[in-house]
Amino acid sequence: MADHIDFEVLAAYWLGDAPASEGEKIEEHVFACAHCARQLGWLAALSDGVHAAVRGGRVGLFVSRRFVEALAQAGLKLRQ
Repeated sequence: MADHIDFEVLAAYWLGDAPASEGEKIEEHVFACAHCARQLGWLAALSDGVHAAVRGGRVGLFVSRRFVEALAQAGLKLRQ
């Protein structure tokens, strides 16, 4: 990867949705490219912030019944 990694590819990598065969290439590039490392760092911080806001009950969501059941099984307290 000579150029910067597309934002969508970095997001898929961070979320675990990138093909396994691409993960090592992405990691090698991120370690060598300051721009992509900053982008991935920003994604990580955004992810942490969203996670904290949702877990802290500061965000209202509309979700499926299956999603609610999965959260309840994970031990989260939910308001419906």
